[in-house]
Amino acid sequence: MVDNQSTKNCNAPIFPEYTMGFVIAELDKFEKRDGDVFYITEETKQKLRDIEPFWKNNCLHDRGMALLPEEVMDVLPSLGMEGKLNAGDAHLAVNYQKVITEGLLGYENRVRDLKAKLDLTQPDSIDKNIFYKAVLIALDSVRNFTLRYSKLSAELATKETDAKRKAKLEEISRICARL
Repeated sequence: MVDNQSTKNCNAPIFPEYTMGFVIAELDKFEKRDGDVFYITEETKQKLRDIEPFWKNNCLHDRGMALLPEEVMDVLPSLGMEGKLNAGDAHLAVNYQKVITEGLLGYENRVRDLKAKLDLTQPDSIDKNIFYKAVLIALDSVRNFTLRYSKLSAELATKETDAKRKAKLEEISRICARL
């Protein structure tokens, strides 16, 4: 993420696209917890309650739960699935050294090479082909997303009057354009 996900340094973002169930269930308990205490204004609580109906059955958690076989429901807690269905990318182990060394273009070239070498007469290759297509779509999305940040940062920099903030925005734009 570029810069800060929240309006203030000590704020925590909420990702309704992952889950809203536990957020709504704990909304009035966040500031009373022993650990990870969060203070939420009544206005913010109401905004979260207002958007909850939209995300019901439209978030990662709910869609993932709908895909699980009924036989799994009894043992679900022991599988450790809850975190994966609530938090998405926060539970990935990224090899940053490889990303820095190869770059996204290196990943793209490797995937294109692997995809080109597939023998589509082999059943396993069909699934791999779909996976490689998805990886290429994701890489293209990352590229477009990063370029949008670059453009936005550059535009904001032209309007910025604070020299320090302007320099930071220009640096963000430069780095994002290079990615």
